[in-house]
Amino acid sequence: MRLKELSAWHRFTYTQLYPAVLGSMLYDVLHVTEGWGPLQAVEISITLLYCIDFFYLQSDLGSDQLPQGNWRDTMLDAGIAIIFGAAYWQASDGKLVICYALLAVAGALIVAYHFTPNRRSLWAILPHSVLTILFISLAWLARGLDNVTWTFAVISWFPTIWYGTYVFWLANRVRPSGKGHEK
Repeated sequence: MRLKELSAWHRFTYTQLYPAVLGSMLYDVLHVTEGWGPLQAVEISITLLYCIDFFYLQSDLGSDQLPQGNWRDTMLDAGIAIIFGAAYWQASDGKLVICYALLAVAGALIVAYHFTPNRRSLWAILPHSVLTILFISLAWLARGLDNVTWTFAVISWFPTIWYGTYVFWLANRVRPSGKGHEK
């Protein structure tokens, strides 16, 4: 068994863990019922946010390709995937404060990801710091909610729109000299 080899953990993280969390989220969120409402809108925003992150990871960063990745990146990505899943399931249970607190942790891990010397860039750290602040703000707003409101559901889309704008517009236009894309 080769459990100590990075390539085994790469394969597990990028071909099993990330897709498994996404598949679980999609399975749950696409199960539309009569009682569909603002909670499901929040779940969809989190699922789409994770889809954007997974797409970006796979298409732009190449972190799933050896030898570009390393132990630190692989463990951070695995942690981010697990935290996204846990946050989604907390939202599904109506525990929005915990959900967005977990997403703030995921945002902080993404910021930490960019403190790698070859990825360090204000154009990556700043937008991800804003994303983390948006999650903290949503956790703060959710603390007084007994039920998910449509107002909160609409506001919950701000991080998704922000991250989508970053990934599909800014990250594809701004590159530090001599470096590839950043997460």
